[in-house]
Amino acid sequence: MLLMRLKQSVEDIPEYTGNTVLVDFWNSSKSALEHCREEVYTQGAWDYADCQAEQLAEMLDTWANFLGQRLALCRGENGVMPTYCRYRVKMDQGTPSFEKCDMPLFLESSVRDMRLCESEQKREKLFEAVHRSELFDGKLGMYRVNQALDISELELGRAAAFTPGWLENGSIWLHMEYKYLLELLRGGLYEQFSETMRQAAIPFLDPAVYGRSTLENSSFLVSSLNPEEALHGRGYVARLSGSTAEFMSIWQIMMFGQKPFLRTENGVQINLQPCIPAYLIDEGRTIQAAFLENSTVLYHFAECRDYFPGNYSIRIRSMVDVDAIRQGAATEIVADIF
Repeated sequence: MLLMRLKQSVEDIPEYTGNTVLVDFWNSSKSALEHCREEVYTQGAWDYADCQAEQLAEMLDTWANFLGQRLALCRGENGVMPTYCRYRVKMDQGTPSFEKCDMPLFLESSVRDMRLCESEQKREKLFEAVHRSELFDGKLGMYRVNQALDISELELGRAAAFTPGWLENGSIWLHMEYKYLLELLRGGLYEQFSETMRQAAIPFLDPAVYGRSTLENSSFLVSSLNPEEALHGRGYVARLSGSTAEFMSIWQIMMFGQKPFLRTENGVQINLQPCIPAYLIDEGRTIQAAFLENSTVLYHFAECRDYFPGNYSIRIRSMVDVDAIRQGAATEIVADIF
């Protein structure tokens, strides 16, 4: 059984906290995989095998700990997870050795790393590391898709062929930047999200700099890496796909929270947990948002300040028929936040 063999491969490693090449584990795990493939072809893999739930949970925990420790070793001194790794092979008196070479950073790995961080403290640490890195464009207050690539990095693909700051070479790739913003919000880094959102989100940009309506997304914005200073911050190639989908996810969590419904002993109840920064609250101190198919939510704020989950109380003024809302009935939900 492949699961049992892989479990044994991990258990056979006495310690895997050091930054050493785990040749024995590699050979053992690959042998288990090859054995499983052979059994698939000979029909032996289709035999039933008993596995207790506790045993399976133990396996998954073991693998998760193993992968977590190995991933921690992948982070560089700057604290940012690399997207690509490269090693040079050296021959010293007939014995091969490997030298790790630093590669340009890409924002995608930090997006995924932020999603995997198991504590708010680790997410904050990662945010600061990314903010200090060359992924952050200080002039624009935005995050680049990667560090500037030169022509010698063509083995990474066509990205290196573009002028720095343009398209896939160090530009503000809106879809990826919005993914990063979404993970900040999902991870509970509300202050960091709020500050970054105001600088990076298209609706808050200067149209004269952006070069088009701020109601329209772009595929990318020219970053300050580009030699043409007049182009910095200008959006190119109108897009209504990926970046818009990420923005809608951000908007939904900001307006209603990650779990707008909560199952309790008394059935399903409304569970609004908006994340509203002060700069979105006008003099009337109200915000209205469309909810599901035909309903609306109207928030009344006690004062103009940041309202992040955990620093406010919310009171819904009237009874809410959740079943009716889910079935499409027109309903107005009025809530006081203080």
